Amino acid sequence: MSEIIHLSTSTRETVQSTPDPDCIEVLEEALARARSGEIVGIIAIEQFADHSAGWAAGGYLSPVSSIGCLQIAQHHLLMQDNDF
Repeated sequence: MSEIIHLSTSTRETVQSTPDPDCIEVLEEALARARSGEIVGIIAIEQFADHSAGWAAGGYLSPVSSIGCLQIAQHHLLMQDNDF
């Protein structure tokens, strides 16, 4: 497992730290696919209640396909209707 790095540039107040059903569903689905052998590597971007973020990685990661998926995820994140 890789070292987890936390980044924070926000001056916003910390939000209520409560379990998010959508987050839990995505994680449980990924865990089930990893347990079945369908997923053999993962990169996770973590968002915390204090608006900081971190990441973790584990397993086999192909540089080309992983970077491509990271770019798609970046585009998706930037296109969201967020209150920055």
